[in-house]
Amino acid sequence: MTSKQPTILNKIIEEAKKRKKHIVLPDATDERTIRAARTLTRSGIADVSLIGDPRLIEKKAKDADSSLHGLRIIDPESSEQTSNFANIFFNLRKEKGITIEQAQQTMKNPLYFGAMMVRERMANGSVAGSISTTGDVLRAAIQTIGLAEGIKIVSSFFLMVFPDTIYSFADCAVV
Repeated sequence: MTSKQPTILNKIIEEAKKRKKHIVLPDATDERTIRAARTLTRSGIADVSLIGDPRLIEKKAKDADSSLHGLRIIDPESSEQTSNFANIFFNLRKEKGITIEQAQQTMKNPLYFGAMMVRERMANGSVAGSISTTGDVLRAAIQTIGLAEGIKIVSSFFLMVFPDTIYSFADCAVV
């Protein structure tokens, strides 16, 4: 990170370094996600876990010439948490007609597995959207974590940071 970056981005990075949270990345088969995970880890910004098929993640990392050193890979297909997560998800969604078999299959999806890690306080946050659609990311979060009491509307924003200006786009992918 260079000193030419806008102040807001520097402030965000410094605050993240102070807090050093555990972030899961369900879009772990995207080379950009793997490179971002390396940057976050090397810079001391966050502890990062990649969620997905380890063989595919390792291949993508090799293709991107990126090391996985210091990164944890969690495979929802074989994790000891998958069964427990499926039971929790089943109880959350049974009123909507989900079966235990559907819950088990759903928890093998990295988006839902990552959201359940956040729900169960095994991670502080989940960041996705590089290969997953906004709808899929939000659906996993809402169905697994839910909305805070009294909240009925979902909103989002993202920042586009350029050397000389910052743009904030609100609700572009939600509304």
